[in-house]
Amino acid sequence: MSQNRNLGIDLLKIMSCFFVIVFHTTGYMRHLSEPLYVAILSVTKIAVAMFLLSSGAVLLRKEDDYKKLFKRIFRIAIPLLAINVIDFLIINYNNLSINSIGTFLKNIVQTSGQNNYHLYYLYLLMGIYLLLPLLRKAVASFTNKDYIFCLIVLLGIPSLMPFLSWFGIHLSGYFFLLNAHVGLVIAGHYINNVMPIKDVKESLRTATYILVSSVLLNFCVWMFVYSKNGEFGEMGTNIALPIMTIQLSLFFICSKIKITKGAGLIRMMSGSTFGIFLLHIAVQSALMYFINTSRWLNFINPMKNLWSFGAHCIVIFLLSFMITYCLKLIPGVKKFL
Repeated sequence: MSQNRNLGIDLLKIMSCFFVIVFHTTGYMRHLSEPLYVAILSVTKIAVAMFLLSSGAVLLRKEDDYKKLFKRIFRIAIPLLAINVIDFLIINYNNLSINSIGTFLKNIVQTSGQNNYHLYYLYLLMGIYLLLPLLRKAVASFTNKDYIFCLIVLLGIPSLMPFLSWFGIHLSGYFFLLNAHVGLVIAGHYINNVMPIKDVKESLRTATYILVSSVLLNFCVWMFVYSKNGEFGEMGTNIALPIMTIQLSLFFICSKIKITKGAGLIRMMSGSTFGIFLLHIAVQSALMYFINTSRWLNFINPMKNLWSFGAHCIVIFLLSFMITYCLKLIPGVKKFL
């Protein structure tokens, strides 16, 4: 195990994975409290951005060749294909036909019409991986001013676009040659490996103030938009300014804190986050089936109350982790999870 491994980033990956589960479960508790529903969504929406920031922090400092690059993509493509095949066979086991197989292949390519809607992240990640060799060469020659300019263009300007639309100003998305997801990868590398810091404690204090104020502001913005339109629209992304500052400040804090306890458990759970992400929807579906057919599991029914909702999310996370841990013991499976 690398002695320079940043446990703060590992902890952030665990947190982000749990946020994904909470985000995908909020639909069950919407009737319990609309404001809390909005508050949870406005915070857990950062999960994908946290994964991209973490990927940038780790991958852009590595010197992988193209062979390793395609090995990374292959390790994502195989589980992606396997999950969709299993899902397809379960749904169509008594109705297999050429048309259904053709629809399945079309959905795999287009990422539309899938029950495993969360897997869009894997397509995004494979696209990012294809850019890694070029991004590494680019950032290797960046000065600090280059990083700042790049992040203003890729993250700063897009984060203002949803607000400008309130005033009837609509900037064309085609203006930006690269999207904000690439900016998050570069930002992760910059914050973790390059960013000059004179006083870490003072910087952490400032980042904490920014994080808290951004969380409050983001909730107010989301609540305002939701109460007015009944939906979140452009503000319901991880690009708009308040949520962008939440993502960057939280990542800064996690990347700079020093963790000395629980290193083994943190590394083990962090190493299982990919498997947890892949499996949690299936685990949740199975769990809801047993909850609906067994009285004794009613205490983790996410529709019952807020405590049950929280317990439900924790149980999904732990079950997905345990299944992933067991699957990784099978020869040949570990490298894909």
